[in-house]
Amino acid sequence: MRHLLFLCIFIFGFIGCASLPPLPPPDARMRIAVIGMSKGTVDQKIADMLTTTLSKNGYFTVVERERVNRVIEEQGFQLSGVVDPQTAVKLGELLDIQAVVKGEVVSTKVQPINWGIAITVRRAVTITAQVIDAKNGKTIAAVSDTGGSWAGGMPAEIEYGGQKRPDILGIKRSEEDMYNSAVRSAVEDVAVAIIKAVYEKDKEVSVVDVDAKPDYAIESFARGIPDSNYFVARAKTYYAHFNVVWIAVNRYLETQGNIITSDRDKGVVIAKKSISDFRLHDIALVEKISEDSTKVTVKAFCYKYSCYQGSSCRWEKLGVDFCSDIALNGIKKHIKKALEEQKK
Repeated sequence: MRHLLFLCIFIFGFIGCASLPPLPPPDARMRIAVIGMSKGTVDQKIADMLTTTLSKNGYFTVVERERVNRVIEEQGFQLSGVVDPQTAVKLGELLDIQAVVKGEVVSTKVQPINWGIAITVRRAVTITAQVIDAKNGKTIAAVSDTGGSWAGGMPAEIEYGGQKRPDILGIKRSEEDMYNSAVRSAVEDVAVAIIKAVYEKDKEVSVVDVDAKPDYAIESFARGIPDSNYFVARAKTYYAHFNVVWIAVNRYLETQGNIITSDRDKGVVIAKKSISDFRLHDIALVEKISEDSTKVTVKAFCYKYSCYQGSSCRWEKLGVDFCSDIALNGIKKHIKKALEEQKK
């Protein structure tokens, strides 16, 4: 009991013990190996941090990173952001594990808030993790979470964008320190999400989506749009077959406007809508990641015609991420509906 209390306070911060499933006995812990999405420094750092966190929490038996890396090198496995079923199964045989866990930073954001005489800065980092069955290569769970870090205050100064500003909270932090703090926070939250996804009895077996890195090939389809640089592409990985996702994307965009392009070979769907006070231009790029996962990158342009004080009227942009997020949520609902229809 004392060990579990220590775990809840020091490993999971403000996450309460009641929110976690019961701690399994040693012989019932899932045996896992954590790998990086690639051999890059950032991905290896995330793998190291996930290994440390998941080893300490008592829910898993985690293979040492040195052994995992040695097997990957000896077998010549390519780490390119995708773990194919054969690789996961082979790792399962060589390392005597039940599952492979991989984690990745999918987005980082810096939001400066200028108060005139001072500035506060928030760094946000989103990490995605996937748990893959080492017996059949299928996805057991996929989770994502965002960690944050703040800096700002007085009388110290912080550096941001090459400039020094007053620090109104009395905390002086470098951009590197903020980034590392946000990553640590995200890793701890992702570790909790992995535990719940694997061990909770009432868990959602069918994983629908997690955050993903956008495929910026979508920019080639948005070159003719004046505001292309203003709007940001957003992406999700949907754990469903490409055919299911492709149909869901088309069905959703049909409800949003007129589809002017639907090219399955390129995985591109483009739709437009224009009425008296609203304009919409959606571009979706659909990519097969594996047999049971498909990534969708969306870049949506939304405008509303607004009038002020009865005379001043103009077209206004509706936010950088706003319309792309709406589109991704709409696609998710159509995928869920298609999967439910398949089960009947």
